[in-house]
Amino acid sequence: MKKIMKLFAFSVLLLAFIMIFAGCGNKIKVEIDMDAIAMANKTDALIEKFGSIQINVNDSERDISYYADSRFAYSHSGAYTDYDGYEVDAYGEIVTDAFCGGFEDGKYYSVVYAGMDVDNDWAESLMINPDIFLNETLTSSEEKDGYIIIKTRLDEAKMIELGYWVEGDFEDCYYITEYKIEKSTNIIYEMKETFVYGTGILSRSTVEYTLSTDVECPAEANDIYNHITGTTEFCKATVVYDPDTADERSFSVNVPKGDILYFYWANEEKYVNAYSDRACTKPFAYTAVANADIEIYVTK
Repeated sequence: MKKIMKLFAFSVLLLAFIMIFAGCGNKIKVEIDMDAIAMANKTDALIEKFGSIQINVNDSERDISYYADSRFAYSHSGAYTDYDGYEVDAYGEIVTDAFCGGFEDGKYYSVVYAGMDVDNDWAESLMINPDIFLNETLTSSEEKDGYIIIKTRLDEAKMIELGYWVEGDFEDCYYITEYKIEKSTNIIYEMKETFVYGTGILSRSTVEYTLSTDVECPAEANDIYNHITGTTEFCKATVVYDPDTADERSFSVNVPKGDILYFYWANEEKYVNAYSDRACTKPFAYTAVANADIEIYVTK
């Protein structure tokens, strides 16, 4: 009888170990709809639901935050040193559908792109980049206190394939990202992104993101917006493509008089040369003070 009881107890214990081991092997405990999460975290969707949002970034290298409401999206960055050792000044910048400008080193600036549209793609989804998020590999998921916790992995090769540049010269690096998602809404409230570029704890860099909703607009963002909308004196900045050819075309934007003007190439453009004269003999320095109308001539 004792032998039978011992055999029964051993069988139960063995079965328990098998169930535990099997459970450990299955790390996907909750079904995840990545597309639905990406849609729920678009900036417009969050603004419609909450009125305004702010994302604070816990980065050891600099102070970063993002804000958005129905008027504009705003990004703020503290001063920092980039991978090439270049000192980058602190700045605050807002974008709308028609304008991009900010405040840096005590001065207001406006941005003119070599393209008809303002480059505001970054503001369409402030917490995540959908192109990247939808290509991450889900490695685990679980439900906890009304939230879904998921972890993903994205290799450097996939980042490069998607057309994104990875900072630094690292081999076989990858990202591990943990998301805290409200189950009932698919909204991401916390995100922890770890860049792994070697072995050991010293070869990891982690950045944390936190979403706050229905928040007050930062004073600097309001100041920039009021500067743009309250200005009565403007200078016209005109970009002329293929001057003096059958393909010549141009577009103009109004820049508050006295602003620093920065000229950037839009990613999709094929033009690589910029000049300050129609004959295209004087290279444009990409920066000017908007005290008078400015014309920029670009060629392939």
